[in-house]
Amino acid sequence: MPTRPRQHSLDAASRVSEPRSTRPARLRTAPHHHYVARTIDPPQQKVLPPDIRFLQARGPFDKADEIRLLEDEKIDIVVSKNSGGAATYAKIEAARDLGLPSS
Repeated sequence: MPTRPRQHSLDAASRVSEPRSTRPARLRTAPHHHYVARTIDPPQQKVLPPDIRFLQARGPFDKADEIRLLEDEKIDIVVSKNSGGAATYAKIEAARDLGLPSS
């Protein structure tokens, strides 16, 4: 059963889930946000967003896995890229079911 959408503002402190493949230098980051990135391998970049936590895991993940991650990590906003097709769409479905903004 979908939950009621939450009100969000990127001006407020947020917990953001972002894909590992998004280049941190290109991701607009803010020092008052906390970032969670699920990765297969540890990051190799020298410049990373402030306050980022990496979770090492290999997909594909189903919607239940994604909901559990979003709830366990108290994610407010999901940033995702348009790749992976059906194998990665569960993250967007989970965000929608939880009433989270996603892009």
